[in-house]
Parts: sequence; structure tokens; C-alpha cells
Amino acid sequence: GTLFTNAGTFTAVGATSEFDITSATGPVQFVSAAITLHILKVNSAASSTVVNQGALVTINDTSGAKLYVQSGVLNDSGLGFATSASTTNNLTIDSGGTLCLGGAAGANTSVTCDTSATSTTTRAMPTFQTYTLNSASTVIYLSDAITTVTAIATPGYGNLTLLPKILAARTYTLGTNTLVAGALDS
Repeated sequence: GTLFTNAGTFTAVGATSEFDITSATGPVQFVSAAITLHILKVNSAASSTVVNQGALVTINDTSGAKLYVQSGVLNDSGLGFATSASTTNNLTIDSGGTLCLGGAAGANTSVTCDTSATSTTTRAMPTFQTYTLNSASTVIYLSDAITTVTAIATPGYGNLTLLPKILAARTYTLGTNTLVAGALDS
């Protein structure tokens, strides 16, 4: 299937399945069929560039595997991310990075990932062995479904936003000991 559409660069790095997505403008949509990767890195030149997932992405369980949002916005497009419940993989979001869980599908252009209706399936934080979330990073939960916000160990979330396009009464529950270093918005 198609690996990448719209403006940007999709670079395979080395012998592992590491893919770096860079773009100065957006939106960008990547993968049209399910794919398993060792490292997925989003590094957009502008923090307003939205990279939209087009199919399920699995981060494998090989040592050093990670989902890395260095800068820009990574929207799961309501598809979620899969992991193999590894003891070796990592989610890293730097200060210029945003991860949207349960965001609108398709060519989403909004940095809050809500150009159209958000997912009606609960999309929780994918399971990783370690989470490295910068205090200025942002995670946005958008599912129009009853959702429990995953607790992340110290230092916790940088900025946490609950932003579903609600079509019915919904409840968002913060997991036990959920830490937010920056702002908690809804």
C-alpha cells in the first residue's frame, strides 16, 4: 500500500524498520495498510504540521523500538497504535511534540486533531515499557467514548487535553496517580 502522501519526506533509516517523517507543511498522511515498525519518528519543521495515520501502526518489541514525536503533531486518526507489550520499547514526546489519541480520520488539518468527528472507539495511551514525555509536550485524548486516561509514572504528562467531539454523554476518568506537569485542559 501507499506509505506516504502529500508534502514531506518519509525516510527509511538503516537496516531496521525505522521511518522518519519530516514535513514543512501539512497535513501529511502515512501508510494505507497496516505496518510494523521498529522506530517511527515524527520531526516536522512546523509545530502546526499534522501527520495523520492511515492504517494501524505496530511498534515492535525489539530492543530500542520506539514511537518518537520530536516535533509536530502525530494523529492516530482513531486507529490507535499497537505494541507487543514489550519490555524494551519506548514512547518519547519532546517539547515541540503532540500526540493525538482518537483524533479525526483522513486529512485532518487541525493541530488539535478534531477537523471532523473523532473516534467513537476508546483510544487509550498505547502500552510501552517506558514513557519519556517532556514537560512541554502535549497528549490529547479525543475519543467520543467512555475513556480512562492512562496514568504515566513520574514525571507524568507534560500537557494533557481532553477534547472529544461529544455526540452523547461521555465520561473521562483519570487513572490512579495521573500526573500532569503542565496544563490539564478540556
